Amino acid sequence: MGKPYHFLYLEDSDFDVQIFSSALQKGNIDFDLVHVKTRGEYVKALETDHFDIIFSDYALPAFDGMSALEMAREMAPTTPFIIVSGNIGEELAIETLKRGATDYVLKNHFARLIPSIQRALEEKSEKEQRRTAEEIKSRYDFIVNSSRNFLSLVNRDYAYEAINNAFCSAHNLVREEIIGKKLSEIWGEENFRKEIKKNLDQSFANKEIHYQAWFETPRDGLRCFEVSFFPYKNKKGEITHTVVNTVDITEKKRAEQALCESEKKYRTVVENARDGIVILVSGKVVFANSHLLKLLGYSMEEVMEQPFERFIHPGYRQKVVEMYQLRNKEQGIPSLYETVLQKKDGTELLIEVNVGFTRFQGKNAELIVLRDITSRKKTEEALLVSEMKFKSFIEQTPEGIIIVDETGKVVEWNTGIELFTGIRKEQVLHRYVWDLHADFNRIMGYHKNVSKYRNLTEEALKSGKADWFYRIEEREILRDGEKLFIQSSVFPIKSSRGFMLGGIFRDITDRKKAEIMIRKQTEDLSLINDLNNAVNKGKSLKQILGMLSRKTRKIFSGKGVSVFLLSENHDELISGYMGIGARDVAAEAGVKPPAKSHLVRIPLKSSHPYLDALNKKKPVQITEEEVILKIIFSYFLETPSKSTLRKIKKALDIMAVLVCPLYVGNEPVGVMVHTRGKPYEKEEVDRLFRLGGQVSSIIIRKHNEERLRDSEVRYRTVFETANDAIFLLKDGMVFDCNREALRMFGFSKKEFLGMEPAGFSPTHQPDGRPSTTSSYEKMKNTIRKGPQYFEWVHRRADGYDFCTEVSLTNVCFKGEDYIQAIVRDISERKKAGEEQRRLITAIEQSAETVMITDRKGIILYVNPAFEQVTGYSRNEVIGKTPGILKSGIQSDEFYAELWRTISGGKVWKGKIVNRKKDGSHFEEYATISPVRDESGLVVNYVAVKRDITRESKLEAQMRQVQKMETIGTLAGGIAHDFNNILGTIMGYTDMLKKELPEESGSQRDLEQIMKASQRGKDLVKKILTFSRQVDHRMEPVYFDRIVRESLEMLKPSLSPNINVRLRIAGDCPPLTGDPTQLQQVVMNLCTNAAYAMREKGGVMAIALDWLEPGHSELDKYFQLPESKYLMLVVRDDGTGMPPDVVRRIFEPFYTTKPVGEGTGLGLSVALGIVKSMGGEITVDTEEGKGSTFRVFFPYREPVS
Repeated sequence: MGKPYHFLYLEDSDFDVQIFSSALQKGNIDFDLVHVKTRGEYVKALETDHFDIIFSDYALPAFDGMSALEMAREMAPTTPFIIVSGNIGEELAIETLKRGATDYVLKNHFARLIPSIQRALEEKSEKEQRRTAEEIKSRYDFIVNSSRNFLSLVNRDYAYEAINNAFCSAHNLVREEIIGKKLSEIWGEENFRKEIKKNLDQSFANKEIHYQAWFETPRDGLRCFEVSFFPYKNKKGEITHTVVNTVDITEKKRAEQALCESEKKYRTVVENARDGIVILVSGKVVFANSHLLKLLGYSMEEVMEQPFERFIHPGYRQKVVEMYQLRNKEQGIPSLYETVLQKKDGTELLIEVNVGFTRFQGKNAELIVLRDITSRKKTEEALLVSEMKFKSFIEQTPEGIIIVDETGKVVEWNTGIELFTGIRKEQVLHRYVWDLHADFNRIMGYHKNVSKYRNLTEEALKSGKADWFYRIEEREILRDGEKLFIQSSVFPIKSSRGFMLGGIFRDITDRKKAEIMIRKQTEDLSLINDLNNAVNKGKSLKQILGMLSRKTRKIFSGKGVSVFLLSENHDELISGYMGIGARDVAAEAGVKPPAKSHLVRIPLKSSHPYLDALNKKKPVQITEEEVILKIIFSYFLETPSKSTLRKIKKALDIMAVLVCPLYVGNEPVGVMVHTRGKPYEKEEVDRLFRLGGQVSSIIIRKHNEERLRDSEVRYRTVFETANDAIFLLKDGMVFDCNREALRMFGFSKKEFLGMEPAGFSPTHQPDGRPSTTSSYEKMKNTIRKGPQYFEWVHRRADGYDFCTEVSLTNVCFKGEDYIQAIVRDISERKKAGEEQRRLITAIEQSAETVMITDRKGIILYVNPAFEQVTGYSRNEVIGKTPGILKSGIQSDEFYAELWRTISGGKVWKGKIVNRKKDGSHFEEYATISPVRDESGLVVNYVAVKRDITRESKLEAQMRQVQKMETIGTLAGGIAHDFNNILGTIMGYTDMLKKELPEESGSQRDLEQIMKASQRGKDLVKKILTFSRQVDHRMEPVYFDRIVRESLEMLKPSLSPNINVRLRIAGDCPPLTGDPTQLQQVVMNLCTNAAYAMREKGGVMAIALDWLEPGHSELDKYFQLPESKYLMLVVRDDGTGMPPDVVRRIFEPFYTTKPVGEGTGLGLSVALGIVKSMGGEITVDTEEGKGSTFRVFFPYREPVS
């Protein structure tokens, strides 16, 4: 059986519900019924449940079916609604149907009930099916139009019936210009005949066709496409159309060609390498070069797919395998080591192994370079063993020598090593070598990990193999502040008891300094030679300066090298090459980049730091922070803040700027600027200055060459390659034009030359003037007044009119005058600009806040409404996350669920409490949606939120007002009845007192009855005051006097540890009110404040202020009508109140005081008094910090 129907029935009669249910059961309807009687129950049911049909009686005691219908249309618009009534007339029935009811059924004619239900359910099902179909079609259209592929539907007449947005964009046409046209009209007759028609015919013959071809498109020119044809059949199985999917694969084709060329170069390098090269995948050989095969004596077939460990000597195999496994676990095993391979003939081959990681055929692989070091190793070992035989030589040699015995203890420590380290022999002799970590190893720069150092040393002593850990190496050390270079070599020594280790340390400082000097000279000569070769090969000045920048930056470990050249007029320095430009600087520092790159220009009359070097003709090194910040500042068109400049300086690690002047003879050329993270030494400054003098002539020679060449080709290059249409006019006719002009206007060059501008324009321009007259005036004004700039409507050869932007300039070429016209098609720009302006205006002017973030939640955009609501400016939140608004009221689970929803690609809707910049809270209704790119991936999130703080507070206040009104009405009714009862009791008591003698003992009892009745009467009076059902003695009252009098009455009863502070404004006018009631308000508030401080004491502050309309204090309470107000403030330092108490403090008889200490009527009576005067009471409180009550009395002019 299916799921039973879920019905809602609004009916006040239980008997009618039973008859209704019986009728459904007789009709075999499987159902469950929710029965509600009142408006509140009905609304709650609609809010919390979903029903298949809603039934409603038309006439209800406090409600009616028409109102129920309107609420159902709003809260459950898709749910059928049937009126069930006993006496509804025909006119009312028709009116309910007009307003959206599905049907109506009379209670005395339930035979129509079952057919009415069946018809309602069928209509609901049909509506849901239609809505589902519409949603599916909408999603389909979205998918098709979001695709980058060209999608189209072609009929048997070879004409387009449907296309997507990508197709239109590629052809620079709108959909209406393509639908109905033949394919030959769009792609050209030749393309259609050669490529397209035959494939279409095969597709109409029920074949899927796929092929690749090159086509010319209006937007992108010649492109390569992969085209697929899919037959489309109708319901009868007849092929009526073909679906064409066209994919642009131009970049893929070019990438494949580049990849082939790259692979060919790579293979040439590898095959000609002097080292053996092998690639392993999962430990097996998948590639080996010819040199490796020659070293091992194997053929390619013998090594392919073999485990590489097979070729490792058995004695070393286990160690290499362990290293391989550890390296895959990323445990820091060296990628450069030595081991032994075994050739095919069984002989050993000592090699140096260098391991790297790569990708091979889509898999992770190891790239291993193998170098034969057999001869080198044998020579080293023979030499070291020979030297160790001569003990006397060890002591006399200036080289440092250490020998460690089989247990790891130092047995030899010669004079040379003492000189190196400053450690005496007796300090280390017979100590374990790994225990020298704190001194010897620190000086020599060896292993920081003592445990690892010990393990490796013990392993070398045990096995006699130190080939992969110890090797000859050079290192730089500091001794007594002096930089020394040493060469160290550690090796095993065979002894009768096993293996010892020997170490030799040589001072190669002099050799190194000589090598460094030679290397520097070689680097400088190589740089000059490379620059000269670049000039001879025709490299551009920018390329030459770039080469100079890169090489000098590498040589001197700089951060950036820039070259500035003197302008032609020698009045400013212009950046010829920026080693790091403003946008790069901003990106490196993580700050907002400038709007655009620009040439840095430094006038010679300015005080820029670069000019000091040029004027003094010698290098200037700058290390002062303020000067460096000034230099960074000059790289920006905008004005970055000082904090931004410091952030850039820190990010780029710029501690020094060296400016070297460039001169050719005595003529200045420019300056070369170097930056790095430490100051330049004098030797480096001198070297860079010499280098600058050598490259100056190269720079100026190339600069002059380019200026000459550029002046010759600049015009023709710009003319032919411009994206705008450019043509020359002579005697009012086209004399010459570029390719873009022919493409834009659709003419051949033969047709275009000789035409007048009016010939490719409509007869009249938008201003109504003839094109012939206007174009003649524009050309005349160009000759007489100078360049002209204006918008113009042109007409293509096919008759299509389009908007352009025209620039006319008078030019002279080979002694003759011409008018140069530059025409730019601005049709799309105008259309896009209008759409973009509408969208931006809508968002910027929206009253709802809009926030856009990236997929990580980083804020990218907020609209002005966000700034107004939150108090944060746009710059303060861009780059941060929405967590800046987090109030702490929602739980972490709430935010986790929100993030799961949107990161899952779904829309989140709901209420959320956030925090403003000033710390105050506000409530929003938010809709957060994911934004997807063309591929469907979520790239952004957009949140549209509405501030509902005011609505929420109003709702809460309305609920409280309704509650208090209900309580007041109830209390007033009870009080009146109770007052009558008390009157009877007091009357009879008085009569009894008169009848009994005064000396009677019953007189005291009757007196107690009278006192109790009087107290009850006072209580009734308070209740009536709260419910505002008593008459007031309204008169002008100076409220400041009442406040002072009340405090005087209250002070004797206050605790000594309570300090009263009173502040009354001097301009308070009189109020119109009941003096007794006003004093009761003050006394009740002050008594409560004193009670809250009864234990710890504190300050009771009372203030009376006069507030004009628009006062900031009134703006906080939007429920107050606009008026003048007297504001009474009573503030205490007491215990404060929790939220659950605050919600009930104005309810009558509610009190937190112990029994006998309060009636619970003080604040409710005060509220009744203030409300009767049209005023309001508010409270601000926090547990442990006290409470503040504010009473607002509206001012009314006293009646004279």
